[in-house]
Amino acid sequence: MVRRFTFSLECSLDDSWRHNIDIMYVCYDKEWQKLSHGSVEDHIAPVGVNLKSAPMGMCGNRKVEILTPECEHVRLLGYVNTHSLPVIKSVSQAPPFSLKVRVVADGEIIYDKLRKVGVWGGDTIDLRF
Repeated sequence: MVRRFTFSLECSLDDSWRHNIDIMYVCYDKEWQKLSHGSVEDHIAPVGVNLKSAPMGMCGNRKVEILTPECEHVRLLGYVNTHSLPVIKSVSQAPPFSLKVRVVADGEIIYDKLRKVGVWGGDTIDLRF
């Protein structure tokens, strides 16, 4: 069945400012032959910069979203990459933050999960439909 997919990652900016977020898709036909691909970046700072606090004016929610062209199958990838490590080195004082992962196909929610993302390691999401 040919569908258009919307892939989104959403979280509180208060919790995720230490991370860059990249999302991408690869569209395939019925036989899983690649048709197209695309990506969106939401970068706050270069990796390794080690900011001590969130940049001025950053608050509220953060949502990164991409819409695919029509396709039979899709691979959706999300990367949450740490650019600044916490000043505190205790895991209990820097708990993971929640990341909402959602996939909608032609207006119907087909995947909707909450993931916990570690502040040191980030996360990788790899979904296929």
